[in-house]
Amino acid sequence: MTKKNTLRNIFRVEMPKYILVAACIIAVIVFTVMEPRFLTAGNVMSFLTTASISGIMAFAAMLPFACGEVNFAVSSSGSIAATVVGLLAGSVMPYIPSILVGVVAASIVGLVISALSFKLNVPSLIASLGVAKLFDGIVEKMADNKTLLSSAWPDSFTFMGQGKILGMSAALIILVLVSVIMIVITDKTRFGRYIFAIGANKAACRQSGINLELIKTMTFVVSSILAGLSGIMLASQVGQVTLLSGNSLMMNAIAAAMLGATCIRPGRYSIQGTIVAILLMSILQNGVICIGAATQWRTLIQGVVFVFAVGFISMTRKGGLPAVSMT
Repeated sequence: MTKKNTLRNIFRVEMPKYILVAACIIAVIVFTVMEPRFLTAGNVMSFLTTASISGIMAFAAMLPFACGEVNFAVSSSGSIAATVVGLLAGSVMPYIPSILVGVVAASIVGLVISALSFKLNVPSLIASLGVAKLFDGIVEKMADNKTLLSSAWPDSFTFMGQGKILGMSAALIILVLVSVIMIVITDKTRFGRYIFAIGANKAACRQSGINLELIKTMTFVVSSILAGLSGIMLASQVGQVTLLSGNSLMMNAIAAAMLGATCIRPGRYSIQGTIVAILLMSILQNGVICIGAATQWRTLIQGVVFVFAVGFISMTRKGGLPAVSMT
């Protein structure tokens, strides 16, 4: 290989893989120079905890993207799971069983989207938006249009979002466990391979005998379960359940899922890339606050990073970024 070809390979193949990793390192260095407290153990654990909760929601958004679909109801899955746990925990049943009931309630969101998409041929974009509105209304009715406060919950309720195990945030430990499980599922199982195969070429998968409806339904259900878990963790962290608590996580989660497709495996959605993307977004969010800058700079900087990363991949990768189906 000539020197020119080697440089071209580095620019087109190797650099795009690690552009977000480099951005994370640069951001940490810049914020630390501007405010040394940024790199203290307490602050690092703070933004890692935030990244943990947002990261699980980002996994929920990523999975449907990977198979060419869209799930804009991840916020509703998080809200209904958190509301169910808030209503049941302590007063009706123990905390752990209430979490299981909340996760089951969240999975119903995915089942309803799947039914609309695959039985009635409603595009998942439209179906998920409609289902989101439906379940947001159900959440309002269940909570009687009130914010649920932690005063009625057992002390264990705050453990997932605020607790520590051997000095490490419980939320971070949960993220690590969920990440390992999801990497195994997406990279090592037939189900995971089918998800990406369907996203790449739906017609070929149908001709090869893959049950597209079953795989996509399972994808939406797993997506809703992850979103429900994230919503419960958020409620645990802030000590309350607002009517639309999942909404605060959704847009960052969707942005991280898309941004993750520019990292590690450019042009392909992945858990690994999503982790790097959500970590970068959390570093930027925390860093802007830490240095005392106006909050609007956080959104502006995140937008610049997003546009630059997406544009760089589009220029350097022949296939561009993966698309999702709107039909």
